[in-house]
Amino acid sequence: MKQAVESLGVRPCHLLVDAETVDLDFPQTAIIHGDAVSQSIGAASILAKVTRDRLCKEIWDLHYPAYGIAVHKGYATRHHRSMLIEHGPSPLHRRSFLGKILPEEQLALTTEKLGLKRAEAVTTMNIGSLIKLIGDVQPAASRTLELRPGQTVRAQVVELMGDNEALLQIGGTQLVAKLETPLKQGQTAVLQVQSETADGKLVLKRQEPGKTASEPTDEVWKSLGLKFGVGGKEQAGQAL
Repeated sequence: MKQAVESLGVRPCHLLVDAETVDLDFPQTAIIHGDAVSQSIGAASILAKVTRDRLCKEIWDLHYPAYGIAVHKGYATRHHRSMLIEHGPSPLHRRSFLGKILPEEQLALTTEKLGLKRAEAVTTMNIGSLIKLIGDVQPAASRTLELRPGQTVRAQVVELMGDNEALLQIGGTQLVAKLETPLKQGQTAVLQVQSETADGKLVLKRQEPGKTASEPTDEVWKSLGLKFGVGGKEQAGQAL
């Protein structure tokens, strides 16, 4: 979680944490069973699970189709259990999860049975490791990265190419983009997508560290009020 918060393009004013605080230098509140008590934590938990399920469907199922991940998203369904027993665990399966399903001798299986390479013990909870693994396995020509204006990413400058263009490393993907902010080769920075050029290159600008998120608009507060069953900015703020 600390890595995820540190990768944000903006500095949080206050962090609500499920169960335990994180070693970070800004105000935090730890809430036991936070996803059930706090609507903010509950909403974040839903977003995290939806993101994880999407990654399972779009990435995991692409490389390990035998498990049928696109159908059950990695949950311990009867079909998933039977596929685990038949094929053994993949490098992306969590050992803590597998220990409740498979006998110990089954856990010792390697990925050789599946004909996999670059087997790596990672967890689907660590999105950075998941993206790194997929970046290692996936051929460079087939890598794609969908970014939209306003979105922030952490990128490393692999090579400066002139005309304000640079080859960037973003997770397991490399792409050529235009930089509105001068960066040095090898430098890592949080960048925000500004626009896209006529030839399809993204225009990126450095997100200054320590920048605080702006106050939500009245329209946002209204939508939150409707979603959480409360009315008005003040009540929505209390609910959050």
